Amino acid sequence: MSEFNVQVVKIREVKDHENADSLQITVVNNGYPVIFKKGSFKENDLAVYIPVDSLVPLNNEYFSFLITPGSTDFYRIKAKRLRGVFSMGMLIKNYGNWSEGENVQDYIGIKKWEPELNIDLGSENEPDYGLTSYYDLKGLRQYKNVIPIGETVVISEKIHGTNSCFVWSTEYDRLLVKSHNAYKIESPTNLYWKTAIKYNLQRVLKEVCPDIAIFGEIFGMTKGFKYGFDSSNLQLRLFDAYNIKTNQFLDFDKLQEIVDNIDDWYTHKLGPTYPSLLLVPIISITTWCGLTEEIKNMAEGNSKLANHVKEGFVVGTFNEMYDLHIGRLKLKYHGEGFLTNKHS
Repeated sequence: MSEFNVQVVKIREVKDHENADSLQITVVNNGYPVIFKKGSFKENDLAVYIPVDSLVPLNNEYFSFLITPGSTDFYRIKAKRLRGVFSMGMLIKNYGNWSEGENVQDYIGIKKWEPELNIDLGSENEPDYGLTSYYDLKGLRQYKNVIPIGETVVISEKIHGTNSCFVWSTEYDRLLVKSHNAYKIESPTNLYWKTAIKYNLQRVLKEVCPDIAIFGEIFGMTKGFKYGFDSSNLQLRLFDAYNIKTNQFLDFDKLQEIVDNIDDWYTHKLGPTYPSLLLVPIISITTWCGLTEEIKNMAEGNSKLANHVKEGFVVGTFNEMYDLHIGRLKLKYHGEGFLTNKHS
């Protein structure tokens, strides 16, 4: 399930803005600070939370104040610093008398913004083979208490690109290539198959780890987050591996072992000039003490791959663990620097 929801929320604690007498701030969904005009909401009110990257329809009277000369039909909601204080999204009145927790995205006509990519993502899909599920991560801001204190965790850099999955299936005796949510028909022009061809995944996955799906981020084509590459030289970094026979994600040491074996295969089969297939940058392997300021700061600063702001980080338990309500204990955290970046 996606983190993106336009939900009805109950306003909890309301505080005055520290630098503006006319503004107040609250925190929704356990972790998302939202600034609003003083007096607009009070504790226990029901309001509609409009998250970052919402495209709100300007023909709705509740968003008409966002209209400016040259406005289009929709306005994108971004994270901002208002008088030095960070705010994620906005609140509007619960004008439909909807219930707390209800997702009202369709009622209001809100869309989710997606970055424009000047590249063929591959519009032609194959049937759903059902070997891997839709891949998405919950937000650590909202679910900051689900990882047990004292558990060993892996914190890795979140790269800004597009999610991909590749697996050599012994059942179908072929390579299957998947975007975020769909298997792609083989084509040398679409993004996912171009990447598979570049890294010779048909051979390497068949010989090194058949029936193990590898998940990675393809990057180098997103404006402002090219990491020193471009659409003619796309890169792939891995962040997960999944056994399609046992329907289980692999523990981190097993993922690292697969990446090492792939690297050895490249060296001995293709020579050192072939592009390496590496993990996403690892920020820290540590004992989890909660979402401390030290952990939050790991989302800030420059990427380990390039001289521009990092997107944030992903944290997951070293050994796979699950929660009854949210599933895998692997969550994402976007940095404030990324969320307020003009290219984000």
